[in-house]
Amino acid sequence: MALSKATKQSSTHSKFTSGSAAVDGRTPGGNITEFMTCIHTSENPRDEYPSWEVDLGHVYPVAYITIYGRPGFLRRMVDTTVTIDNHQCFSIKDMPSTNPFTLSCTTALSGRTVKIRRDSRNRNDISLNMCEVEVWGCLDGKYGWSCSQSCGQCANSLACDKVTGRCPTGCAAGWTDDLCQTECEDGKYGANCQLSCRRCKDDEACDKKTGKCAKGCPPGLLGDLCDQRE
Repeated sequence: MALSKATKQSSTHSKFTSGSAAVDGRTPGGNITEFMTCIHTSENPRDEYPSWEVDLGHVYPVAYITIYGRPGFLRRMVDTTVTIDNHQCFSIKDMPSTNPFTLSCTTALSGRTVKIRRDSRNRNDISLNMCEVEVWGCLDGKYGWSCSQSCGQCANSLACDKVTGRCPTGCAAGWTDDLCQTECEDGKYGANCQLSCRRCKDDEACDKKTGKCAKGCPPGLLGDLCDQRE
């Protein structure tokens, strides 16, 4: 969700590019130099809390975050805190043992701004230095923290809201309730079950999507919906 989104950082080292390098989809290695694909805050001691942040553009539930540190400089991730809309997601106290490394928030969080901030007071190596930040959310059809809940039956086959699970244009025909997960009761059909069926042959329930009677109409009634008299 962070790919190519707007970024900010507290300061920039003169040899490195802007904060957008951490969301450009490029990780260090190959023919790409670290100066092109990593972010690095300045070495000015007045920047005691160097930080970098990305605006996701909308509020999303965050499933997990993958960070690519700069090879050989993972120590610059020590004493770093990751927040989502100013709520703490995770605190990195020790140097990561792998690169990249993936973290999940200690509590369920949704938000728009992911910020990585380092406490560099009383340190010789004071900069924040990393190469790529990937913020992962739910695929279409899933919602909620950890993306563990499935969407209901949304109209026009649209995906539900990835935070609330609600359908943007209501329920598909044959389904109802706030999350479009309840099938119409017998005798109701259509979008959000707002229409009432006519009586079908042998008192069979009509189709909950179309309102049609599968076995036909009772004596004296005609038409696809059994709404015409003979």
